[in-house]
Amino acid sequence: VESEKGVMENMLAGLRYIYHDPLLLPLIVLIVAHCSLSMSFESMLPVLAKGKLGAAGIGFSYMMMAVGAGALIGVMGLTKVQSDSVRGRLLLVTGIVSGVAPIALAVSPNLPLALLASAGMGASQGSFMTIFTTIVQSMVPDAIRGRVTSTNNLLIGGLMAAFNLVNGFLADGVGAPIILIATGIAFLMVILPSPLPVYN
Repeated sequence: VESEKGVMENMLAGLRYIYHDPLLLPLIVLIVAHCSLSMSFESMLPVLAKGKLGAAGIGFSYMMMAVGAGALIGVMGLTKVQSDSVRGRLLLVTGIVSGVAPIALAVSPNLPLALLASAGMGASQGSFMTIFTTIVQSMVPDAIRGRVTSTNNLLIGGLMAAFNLVNGFLADGVGAPIILIATGIAFLMVILPSPLPVYN
């Protein structure tokens, strides 16, 4: 961060760098879609646990624990990955699973299957975010890395919170399974045709 500049100037510097980088920009767009569509599920789990699974508070708690356990296992499994090409392919695979897992959760007929789908969500989403962060950190120059990372984190956190609010509101009206299926399909429609060279 350039200390003689204000917060907005530093943030704008990060945004300008992202906008003008031909590889970084599609990655950021992809991560924005991922956080908005795939990762904004927490507000729907209580509705799903109570309305579909009949498990109320305990079902919500177990599903959140399964998401966390899946994320831990998924991220720990990435520690041996050193190749950039493997990281790129894993980004695609974990992105696809990030779209499929919420759909699997939505159609789960009982709590054990819902827990399995929740673990899949945690593993895929945690791995996707870790791989994305690693790729961004490795491709952005030292001089601008902090500002790019901060801008990225603001986008991720803000959009995830906003979409959680919207999804929670909609889930009360149309049901959590419909929202999970719709957002899962929407993210698959974003990631499958994405022509990102990082996949190669």
